[in-house]
Amino acid sequence: MIYYTMGEVIKESRIRNKMTQREVARGICSTATIARIEQGKQMPSRRVLEELFRRLGEPAWFFAGMTMDARRGSADNLAELLGTKLPEEKEETPYEKQLRDYVAILNRMDEAGDAETVLEELLELLEQSCPLERLHAGEEVVAFTYLELWVMNSIAKAYFELEEYETAEEFLKKIIFYMERHKIDHKIRSRILPLVCHNLAVLHSRLERLGSAEESCESGIQCCINEGKLWLLDELYGLYALVLQKEGIAVQAEYANEQSVFLTQLKKRSDSYELQKRAEKIMLFSCF
Repeated sequence: MIYYTMGEVIKESRIRNKMTQREVARGICSTATIARIEQGKQMPSRRVLEELFRRLGEPAWFFAGMTMDARRGSADNLAELLGTKLPEEKEETPYEKQLRDYVAILNRMDEAGDAETVLEELLELLEQSCPLERLHAGEEVVAFTYLELWVMNSIAKAYFELEEYETAEEFLKKIIFYMERHKIDHKIRSRILPLVCHNLAVLHSRLERLGSAEESCESGIQCCINEGKLWLLDELYGLYALVLQKEGIAVQAEYANEQSVFLTQLKKRSDSYELQKRAEKIMLFSCF
Protein backbone atom coordinates (compact mmCIF):
# COMPACT_ATOMS: atom_id res chain seq x y z
CA MET A 1 0.00 0.00 0.00
CA ILE A 2 1.36 3.42 -0.94
CA TYR A 3 0.23 6.08 1.51
CA TYR A 4 0.03 9.06 -0.79
CA THR A 5 -3.07 11.19 -0.41
CA MET A 6 -4.77 12.09 2.82
CA GLY A 7 -7.82 10.17 1.59
CA GLU A 8 -5.80 6.98 1.18
CA VAL A 9 -4.41 7.37 4.69
CA ILE A 10 -7.93 7.73 6.13
CA LYS A 11 -9.30 4.83 4.08
CA GLU A 12 -6.46 2.50 5.10
CA SER A 13 -6.91 3.42 8.76
CA ARG A 14 -10.69 2.96 8.57
CA ILE A 15 -10.30 -0.52 7.06
CA ARG A 16 -7.65 -1.45 9.63
CA ASN A 17 -10.07 -0.41 12.38
CA LYS A 18 -12.87 -2.43 10.69
CA MET A 19 -15.15 0.59 10.46
CA THR A 20 -17.61 1.59 7.77
CA GLN A 21 -17.67 5.06 6.21
CA ARG A 22 -20.93 5.71 8.06
CA GLU A 23 -19.36 4.78 11.42
CA VAL A 24 -16.37 7.03 10.83
CA ALA A 25 -18.50 9.95 9.65
CA ARG A 26 -21.17 9.83 12.38
CA GLY A 27 -21.38 13.21 14.12
CA ILE A 28 -18.43 14.61 12.17
CA CYS A 29 -19.54 14.93 8.55
CA SER A 30 -21.70 13.16 5.99
CA THR A 31 -20.93 9.70 4.63
CA ALA A 32 -20.74 11.26 1.17
CA THR A 33 -18.03 13.63 2.43
CA ILE A 34 -15.97 10.69 3.72
CA ALA A 35 -16.34 8.99 0.35
CA ARG A 36 -15.11 12.11 -1.48
CA ILE A 37 -12.17 12.49 0.93
CA GLU A 38 -11.12 8.86 0.47
CA GLN A 39 -11.33 9.24 -3.32
CA GLY A 40 -9.10 12.32 -3.19
CA LYS A 41 -11.88 14.57 -4.50
CA GLN A 42 -12.14 16.72 -1.37
CA MET A 43 -9.76 17.89 1.34
CA PRO A 44 -11.20 17.86 4.87
CA SER A 45 -11.13 21.01 6.96
CA ARG A 46 -8.75 21.11 9.90
CA ARG A 47 -11.62 20.50 12.36
CA VAL A 48 -12.97 17.53 10.41
CA LEU A 49 -9.50 16.01 10.02
CA GLU A 50 -8.77 16.35 13.73
CA GLU A 51 -12.06 14.61 14.58
CA LEU A 52 -11.48 11.85 12.02
CA PHE A 53 -8.00 11.06 13.30
CA ARG A 54 -9.21 11.15 16.89
CA ARG A 55 -11.94 8.64 16.05
CA LEU A 56 -9.55 6.43 14.09
CA GLY A 57 -6.97 6.59 16.88
CA GLU A 58 -4.19 7.70 14.57
CA PRO A 59 -1.27 10.03 15.46
CA ALA A 60 -2.22 13.20 13.63
CA TRP A 61 0.62 15.32 14.95
CA PHE A 62 2.92 15.22 11.94
CA PHE A 63 0.52 15.91 9.10
CA ALA A 64 1.66 19.19 7.60
CA GLY A 65 -0.81 22.02 7.71
CA MET A 66 -3.67 19.73 8.70
CA THR A 67 -3.73 19.21 12.46
CA MET A 68 -1.74 19.09 15.65
CA ASP A 69 -2.65 16.49 18.26
CA ALA A 70 -3.20 18.37 21.52
CA ARG A 71 -1.67 15.49 23.47
CA ARG A 72 1.69 16.16 21.82
CA GLY A 73 1.40 19.95 21.84
CA SER A 74 4.89 21.01 20.76
CA ALA A 75 5.78 17.97 18.64
CA ASP A 76 6.08 20.25 15.60
CA ASN A 77 9.69 20.80 16.69
CA LEU A 78 12.00 18.35 14.96
CA ALA A 79 14.49 18.70 17.79
CA GLU A 80 11.88 17.32 20.17
CA LEU A 81 11.07 14.48 17.78
CA LEU A 82 14.75 13.54 17.67
CA GLY A 83 14.83 13.34 21.44
CA THR A 84 11.42 11.81 22.08
CA LYS A 85 10.45 8.15 22.05
CA LEU A 86 7.18 7.60 20.24
CA PRO A 87 4.31 6.07 22.23
CA GLU A 88 3.93 2.29 22.25
CA GLU A 89 0.17 2.34 22.84
CA LYS A 90 -0.64 -0.06 20.00
CA GLU A 91 0.76 -1.72 16.92
CA GLU A 92 3.09 0.63 15.06
CA THR A 93 1.41 2.39 12.14
CA PRO A 94 3.11 2.86 8.75
CA TYR A 95 3.57 6.55 9.59
CA GLU A 96 5.25 5.86 12.92
CA LYS A 97 7.58 3.35 11.26
CA GLN A 98 8.46 5.91 8.60
CA LEU A 99 9.30 8.42 11.31
CA ARG A 100 11.47 5.93 13.21
CA ASP A 101 13.35 5.05 10.01
CA TYR A 102 13.85 8.74 9.27
CA VAL A 103 15.28 9.53 12.70
CA ALA A 104 17.65 6.54 12.34
CA ILE A 105 18.86 7.88 8.98
CA LEU A 106 19.38 11.35 10.47
CA ASN A 107 21.48 9.89 13.25
CA ARG A 108 23.67 8.10 10.72
CA MET A 109 23.90 11.28 8.67
CA ASP A 110 25.14 13.13 11.73
CA GLU A 111 27.71 10.47 12.61
CA ALA A 112 29.02 9.10 9.31
CA GLY A 113 28.38 11.83 6.78
CA ASP A 114 28.07 9.34 3.90
CA ALA A 115 25.84 11.50 1.69
CA GLU A 116 25.48 8.96 -1.12
CA THR A 117 24.23 6.15 1.15
CA VAL A 118 22.02 8.55 3.10
CA LEU A 119 20.52 9.86 -0.15
CA GLU A 120 19.64 6.37 -1.33
CA GLU A 121 17.97 5.56 2.01
CA LEU A 122 16.05 8.85 2.06
CA LEU A 123 14.74 8.35 -1.48
CA GLU A 124 13.54 4.86 -0.56
CA LEU A 125 11.88 6.29 2.55
CA LEU A 126 10.02 8.96 0.59
CA GLU A 127 8.99 6.36 -2.00
CA GLN A 128 7.04 4.55 0.74
CA SER A 129 4.48 7.34 0.85
CA CYS A 130 5.07 9.56 -2.18
CA PRO A 131 5.86 7.93 -5.57
CA LEU A 132 8.92 9.73 -6.91
CA GLU A 133 7.87 9.51 -10.54
CA ARG A 134 4.75 11.52 -9.72
CA LEU A 135 6.76 13.98 -7.66
CA HIS A 136 9.32 14.56 -10.43
CA ALA A 137 6.59 14.69 -13.09
CA GLY A 138 5.18 17.71 -11.31
CA GLU A 139 1.76 16.21 -10.62
CA GLU A 140 -0.08 17.92 -7.81
CA VAL A 141 0.14 16.16 -4.47
CA VAL A 142 -3.08 16.53 -2.49
CA ALA A 143 -1.21 16.61 0.81
CA PHE A 144 2.33 16.08 2.00
CA THR A 145 2.72 14.80 5.52
CA TYR A 146 4.78 16.84 7.95
CA LEU A 147 7.38 14.09 7.84
CA GLU A 148 7.58 14.07 4.03
CA LEU A 149 8.49 17.77 4.01
CA TRP A 150 11.38 17.10 6.43
CA VAL A 151 12.49 14.12 4.30
CA MET A 152 12.45 16.25 1.14
CA ASN A 153 14.64 18.84 2.85
CA SER A 154 17.08 16.12 3.91
CA ILE A 155 17.14 14.75 0.36
CA ALA A 156 18.01 18.24 -0.87
CA LYS A 157 20.81 18.42 1.73
CA ALA A 158 22.26 15.12 0.50
CA TYR A 159 22.17 16.28 -3.12
CA PHE A 160 23.82 19.54 -2.06
CA GLU A 161 26.67 17.68 -0.38
CA LEU A 162 27.09 15.64 -3.57
CA GLU A 163 27.27 18.96 -5.46
CA GLU A 164 24.14 18.16 -7.48
CA TYR A 165 22.86 21.67 -6.91
CA GLU A 166 20.05 21.80 -9.47
CA THR A 167 18.37 18.70 -8.03
CA ALA A 168 18.79 20.05 -4.49
CA GLU A 169 17.18 23.30 -5.56
CA GLU A 170 14.30 21.39 -7.19
CA PHE A 171 13.39 19.69 -3.90
CA LEU A 172 13.63 22.89 -1.87
CA LYS A 173 11.46 24.80 -4.32
CA LYS A 174 8.84 22.04 -4.25
CA ILE A 175 8.53 22.52 -0.48
CA ILE A 176 8.19 26.30 -0.78
CA PHE A 177 5.70 26.01 -3.66
CA TYR A 178 3.60 23.58 -1.64
CA MET A 179 3.59 25.80 1.44
CA GLU A 180 2.66 28.87 -0.61
CA ARG A 181 -0.12 27.05 -2.44
CA HIS A 182 -1.79 25.45 0.59
CA LYS A 183 -2.90 26.88 3.90
CA ILE A 184 -0.25 25.46 6.20
CA ASP A 185 -0.69 25.55 9.97
CA HIS A 186 1.40 28.41 11.36
CA LYS A 187 3.18 26.09 13.82
CA ILE A 188 4.36 23.93 10.94
CA ARG A 189 5.18 26.91 8.73
CA SER A 190 7.30 28.56 11.42
CA ARG A 191 9.46 25.42 11.65
CA ILE A 192 9.89 24.36 8.05
CA LEU A 193 9.87 27.58 6.01
CA PRO A 194 12.84 29.29 7.77
CA LEU A 195 14.85 26.08 7.38
CA VAL A 196 14.13 25.76 3.66
CA CYS A 197 14.77 29.49 3.08
CA HIS A 198 18.11 29.16 4.87
CA ASN A 199 19.14 26.17 2.78
CA LEU A 200 18.03 27.78 -0.46
CA ALA A 201 20.05 30.87 0.46
CA VAL A 202 23.17 28.76 1.08
CA LEU A 203 22.68 27.00 -2.25
CA HIS A 204 22.25 30.30 -4.13
CA SER A 205 25.31 31.71 -2.38
CA ARG A 206 27.34 28.70 -3.51
CA LEU A 207 26.18 29.40 -7.08
CA GLU A 208 26.98 33.13 -6.66
CA ARG A 209 23.33 34.10 -7.03
CA LEU A 210 23.67 36.62 -4.23
CA GLY A 211 20.47 38.53 -4.98
CA SER A 212 18.40 35.35 -4.70
CA ALA A 213 20.30 34.35 -1.55
CA GLU A 214 19.50 37.72 0.02
CA GLU A 215 15.80 37.34 -0.82
CA SER A 216 15.68 33.84 0.70
CA CYS A 217 17.30 35.09 3.92
CA GLU A 218 14.81 37.94 4.15
CA SER A 219 11.88 35.56 3.61
CA GLY A 220 13.11 33.24 6.36
CA ILE A 221 13.74 36.10 8.78
CA GLN A 222 10.32 37.60 8.11
CA CYS A 223 8.64 34.24 8.74
CA CYS A 224 10.40 33.91 12.11
CA ILE A 225 9.42 37.45 13.07
CA ASN A 226 5.79 37.06 11.96
CA GLU A 227 5.42 33.85 13.95
CA GLY A 228 7.36 35.12 16.96
CA LYS A 229 9.85 32.24 16.78
CA LEU A 230 13.60 32.19 17.54
CA TRP A 231 13.94 28.99 15.49
CA LEU A 232 16.87 29.58 13.12
CA LEU A 233 16.60 33.36 13.39
CA ASP A 234 20.20 33.60 14.59
CA GLU A 235 21.41 31.32 11.77
CA LEU A 236 19.44 33.29 9.20
CA TYR A 237 20.83 36.64 10.39
CA GLY A 238 24.34 35.18 10.37
CA LEU A 239 23.92 33.94 6.81
CA TYR A 240 22.31 37.24 5.81
CA ALA A 241 25.37 39.08 7.14
CA LEU A 242 27.70 36.89 5.05
CA VAL A 243 25.64 37.45 1.89
CA LEU A 244 25.47 41.22 2.42
CA GLN A 245 29.21 41.29 3.07
CA LYS A 246 29.89 39.49 -0.21
CA GLU A 247 27.64 42.04 -1.93
CA GLY A 248 29.66 44.87 -0.37
CA ILE A 249 26.79 46.20 1.77
CA ALA A 250 28.93 46.69 4.87
CA VAL A 251 26.62 48.67 7.20
CA GLN A 252 23.66 46.30 6.85
CA ALA A 253 25.99 43.30 7.10
CA GLU A 254 27.35 44.58 10.43
CA TYR A 255 23.82 45.10 11.77
CA ALA A 256 22.75 41.59 10.70
CA ASN A 257 25.83 40.11 12.37
CA GLU A 258 25.07 41.93 15.63
CA GLN A 259 21.54 40.52 15.54
CA SER A 260 22.90 37.02 14.98
CA VAL A 261 25.30 37.25 17.94
CA PHE A 262 22.60 38.61 20.25
CA LEU A 263 20.07 35.92 19.27
CA THR A 264 22.64 33.13 19.67
CA GLN A 265 23.38 34.28 23.22
CA LEU A 266 19.64 34.47 23.92
CA LYS A 267 19.03 30.92 22.67
CA LYS A 268 21.84 29.52 24.82
CA ARG A 269 19.77 30.33 27.89
CA SER A 270 17.19 27.75 26.78
CA ASP A 271 17.29 24.26 28.32
CA SER A 272 16.71 22.73 24.88
CA TYR A 273 19.62 24.61 23.25
CA GLU A 274 21.97 21.64 22.78
CA LEU A 275 19.23 19.43 21.34
CA GLN A 276 18.13 22.19 18.98
CA LYS A 277 21.70 22.78 17.79
CA ARG A 278 21.99 19.07 17.03
CA ALA A 279 18.81 19.24 14.94
CA GLU A 280 20.11 22.32 13.14
CA LYS A 281 23.41 20.62 12.38
CA ILE A 282 21.62 17.68 10.78
CA MET A 283 19.09 19.71 8.79
CA LEU A 284 21.01 22.84 7.73
CA PHE A 285 23.17 23.20 4.65
CA SER A 286 26.74 24.24 5.52
CA CYS A 287 27.37 27.90 4.74
CA PHE A 288 29.72 28.57 1.79
